[in-house]
Amino acid sequence: MIFSKLYRYISILIITLIFTTNSISAQKLSERSIVSILTCSSGTEFYTAFGHTAIRVKDPIIGFDLVFNYGVFDFNAPNFYSNFIIGKPSYKLERESMRRFADYYYYFNRSIYEQKLNLPQKKRQEVYDFLQNNVLPENKSYEYDYFRNNCATKVIDVFDIILKDDLIYNYTDVNCDSGLRGLMKPYINNQMPWVKFGADLILGWKSDIKADPKQSTYLPEYLRDIYSNSQIDNDGKIEPFVYEARLIQPRKHELFIDIPFYIKPLFITSLLAFIVLIISYIGFRKSRYSNLLDKTLWSVNAIIGIALLFTWLFTKHVYSVYNLNLLWLSPLAIAFLHKKVTRTRLIVRYTFIVTLTITALGWSILPQDFNTAYYPLVIIFLIRAIKHVKMFKIKQ
Repeated sequence: MIFSKLYRYISILIITLIFTTNSISAQKLSERSIVSILTCSSGTEFYTAFGHTAIRVKDPIIGFDLVFNYGVFDFNAPNFYSNFIIGKPSYKLERESMRRFADYYYYFNRSIYEQKLNLPQKKRQEVYDFLQNNVLPENKSYEYDYFRNNCATKVIDVFDIILKDDLIYNYTDVNCDSGLRGLMKPYINNQMPWVKFGADLILGWKSDIKADPKQSTYLPEYLRDIYSNSQIDNDGKIEPFVYEARLIQPRKHELFIDIPFYIKPLFITSLLAFIVLIISYIGFRKSRYSNLLDKTLWSVNAIIGIALLFTWLFTKHVYSVYNLNLLWLSPLAIAFLHKKVTRTRLIVRYTFIVTLTITALGWSILPQDFNTAYYPLVIIFLIRAIKHVKMFKIKQ
């Protein structure tokens, strides 16, 4: 009997939810409806470092306040990590109440900035209908790309599709001379140095080429500022795209991240380089060779080099191509794992020494922006490579 009543209550709840969802989907917005852009500040996790963007649709007459969020993902989804590695992770659009959205960001101490858009009722309806169609199960998922297809660029797509040429962008204050990598730096240089360390390792030369101003909108705050300066053509009348903007939810407290110098990448790599340099010096003085040290160094070098080459050639990470880190982290390092020398191995070793030398001497003039923390490692690899070649020569 109890289970029968429970089943009835659950059935009624499900039917109510379905009816409510369908009612929302079928609603026609009133003249007092509002469509706005929400820009959320950065957080402390690596995937929150650059902030977030969402679309809010509010209608006080009908009585709903919804947020459409293109930044939803599930670590536990099937093949999430394998898809992420090959460059096609699946993200999705979700619809939720503004209250729930705001509570989430309040809990994680992240502010929300709202920009109300100057859209006629017809366009607000088109935006709403577009989002309602996009949130359907068969449409909600999309292939995520950090620079080209993320929570911010999906928002751009919505308004570009609806407004077309009526939206007039203003990129006056946008400087993309340093490329997409350069735009990232202020967000992670000091706050998340290890995230920068990893990003600089994966990103190739292409991310340092001067970008088109619109490409900067992959960063939510850049999108916010560009929309603030943009205009809209409303039936031949040029007006500001944003008619009201304000901080609707401040941080609970200021975000302060103090990273001790001794756990920053440059200190760690310099310390490792110093230790290896001492071991190398002792070995040079006593004409000894540290087989364990070299096998460790060259194994790590080769594994990372193979991973970088794989990312370049066999994944969809567009900005990982032409990665000049392969000059000092390379599959060629495999040639140093053997004491026995053949002519082929010797050629490979000399080739790698040349690329290491190019990296060390051309650090500041090569077209790719290298992380400063890599330099001590480059020098150590070069020293160990030269020592290896001197100690193990082809026997005549």
